[in-house]
Amino acid sequence: MARKSTPSVLLGLGCLSACSVLLSRTAFVTVGSAGRAATAVYSTQADVPAPSFGREPLRHSSSTFAAGAVGAAVALAGVIAVTTRGTHRAARLARRVVPLVQSYPRTVVSKEEGKKWFDGRCSAITSIYGWNDEEFEESVVEQHFLWKKMLIPDGEGGDMRAERAVVKRNLINRLKGMYKTLRHFQPLAIQYPHLAMVQRTKPGLTQQTLDVELDAGWYINEEKRAGFTYEDLAKETNGGKYDKEGWFSFKKGDLAEGTVVGFSWAGAFVDVGDKTWAFMPTAKCCLEPIASATEVFSIGDKITAEVVGVGRESMIPRNPISKQIILSRREMQFESTWEEIEAIFMGEEGTSPLVPVTVLAMRPWGAVCVTKSGLPGYIPNFELADKVGDTGMVGRSLNVEIMLRGKDKAKAESSISSTPSRPDDFGLMFSYKNAATKELAELLEEGQVVEGVITAVRPGDVDILVDGYQCSVRKVDVSSSTKSYELENLFKEGEKVKAYVLSVLKKDGAVRLSFRALEAKKGQLLENKAKVFENAEKAAAMYFQRRGGGKKKTDAS
Repeated sequence: MARKSTPSVLLGLGCLSACSVLLSRTAFVTVGSAGRAATAVYSTQADVPAPSFGREPLRHSSSTFAAGAVGAAVALAGVIAVTTRGTHRAARLARRVVPLVQSYPRTVVSKEEGKKWFDGRCSAITSIYGWNDEEFEESVVEQHFLWKKMLIPDGEGGDMRAERAVVKRNLINRLKGMYKTLRHFQPLAIQYPHLAMVQRTKPGLTQQTLDVELDAGWYINEEKRAGFTYEDLAKETNGGKYDKEGWFSFKKGDLAEGTVVGFSWAGAFVDVGDKTWAFMPTAKCCLEPIASATEVFSIGDKITAEVVGVGRESMIPRNPISKQIILSRREMQFESTWEEIEAIFMGEEGTSPLVPVTVLAMRPWGAVCVTKSGLPGYIPNFELADKVGDTGMVGRSLNVEIMLRGKDKAKAESSISSTPSRPDDFGLMFSYKNAATKELAELLEEGQVVEGVITAVRPGDVDILVDGYQCSVRKVDVSSSTKSYELENLFKEGEKVKAYVLSVLKKDGAVRLSFRALEAKKGQLLENKAKVFENAEKAAAMYFQRRGGGKKKTDAS
C-alpha cells in the first residue's frame, strides 16, 4: 500500500511547491535552485544540454516555473524518504519523478545545421503550397478578426478580446520570420501564437525576444519517429488539397457511415473517418420535429446518413476555421416514408385508409398537420367538417384520409426542414370528414337508431353530429310527405334529433341516415316531429323488418 501511495504524495508536494512559487518571490529563488538541480539530473539522463534559468520576472519564465515545481517535488520527496526509509529510498523516488518531465530524446544539431535544414524544408514546402508574403499577411489579418470576434453577440468581454487580439498580432509581427517558418510544420501556429512560441522554440525565450531560434532538432526527430518528412506529407496531400488518387473525399450525395460522438445545442457530431467530425443539425436528424438530437441518438450509435454539404464552417467549439461535412437523415427517411404513403393511397392489402396526424396550427384556409413519420400536410376547411376554425384542435391527434399527394412538393418540404406557409406548397392534402365517417361506419349497424345534434341546415341537406362524427341527411331522407317544405323551417342548429341508420358501407365509410324511416305515416315529421323522435326505436324496428332484416343488413355491409 505504501508503494502505491508514494506517487500521490509526491505529486501533492509538487503542487504545494508550485503554489509557493506564485505566492512568494523569495520562494522563487529557492525553488529555482531546486529546479536547476532537477534539470541537471534530467540533462544527464537525456544527454542534452541543460537549459539555463535566469532570475527574470515570473511572468516571463514559464520554463523556470515548471522546473522549479518539479525540482521542489524531488527535493521534498527526498526529505520524506530520508526520514522514513533511508537515502536509498530518496534516490528511488527521484528516479520516479524525473521521467515524468522527460521528452523523447531529441536530435541535437548546430545552429548552422539547423538553419540549412529549415531553409531546405521551407523552400520545398512553399513551392508545393504556393505560399507567398502577401498570402501570409492576409492570413494574419483574417486571424486577427477571428481573435476579436465575439462568440456571443452583445456579450461581455469584447474590449478584452480586442486587446488580446492586438497582443497576438503584434507578437506575430515582431517574430514574423519565425512564424513564416513555423507554419510549414505547424499550420495552427498562427492561430495560437503564444503556445507555438513556447512549445517549439529553445528554452529561455520571452515574448520580448526578437532573436528567435527554432529548435530544428525537435522537427528532425519528429520526422524520424514518423518515418516520412514534412515535405513528403505536403506532396502526398498535394498542398493540402487531398485530391490525389487514393485520398477519399466526401461529396454531396454520398452516404456516410459513422458513430455519434457528441452533441451540441444545434445538433450531433458524427465521426465518419474524416479529418474533422461531421455535423448533423437537429432539424436534419429525422423527419419528425424534435427539440434536440439527444431525442433520437445516443453516444456510440452507429448510423448511416447522406452528405448534404461539404466545406462548411465547423461547429466544433473553439475551432471555427476548420471545415466540416453536413449530414442528414431526412432524405433517406423520406423515401421509405413516401413508399408507405403510396401504399395507403392505392389501398394496398394490409394497409389502413386512415392516417394518424397531429394538428400543428389552424389557418384561415384550414389546419396544418404532420404525420407520425414527420411528413407535413394540410386539411382544407371543406374537409374539416365541424372543426373549421376550432383552435382547440391544435396539439390533438386525428385520423384522416389522404385526398391528394405530390412527391416533388413533399420532398422539397423535407429538404428545407420547414413547414410551408401556403396550401399549394404542401405535398399532402387530407380529409378529416371522410376519415371521420369511416370511423363512424365501424361503430354503426343498419337498423340502428342514433342520437345527434343539428350543426347546419341547408336547402338540400342537414348536417348532424353523431358521437362526435359529422354526417349529412339529404332532403329526400327527411320526410315522405308529398307537400312542399323548407328544411330551414323544420330544423334549427343545436336541435337534438334521432335518425335511422339506413345503410353502412364499412369499406368506403359511407353512412346514410334517415328521418323518413322513423315516420309511422307519410308526412308525420312535418306534423308532429316530437312524436316521431319519441317513438323512434319502435318505428325503426318495424321498418327494419319490412326491409328484410338481417339479409338487407348483410348486403349493405
